[in-house]
Amino acid sequence: MGVVQSQNDQPQNDKAAKPEAKNVVGPQVKHFRTSKGWTQEQLAARCNLLCWDISRSTLSKIEARGRKISDKEIALLAKALNVGIEQLYP
Repeated sequence: MGVVQSQNDQPQNDKAAKPEAKNVVGPQVKHFRTSKGWTQEQLAARCNLLCWDISRSTLSKIEARGRKISDKEIALLAKALNVGIEQLYP
């Protein structure tokens, strides 16, 4: 792996950069979900019962830290998982 000079003389790594995390709670959401033996589809269904229309694929993006999440959504996830909001933060 070396450094490649771009046309404008800015050094760039030839290895793709890791995307920036868009939330900090995703790994904890996945931890609590899997520790309960739930699938993403099951957690999404529990969120839907709380009037949050979320799909399995959106939940997957949250867990992978690829989607931003609002304070209200964090509160709904905590409620759906039966955990305190503070438990979702590392």
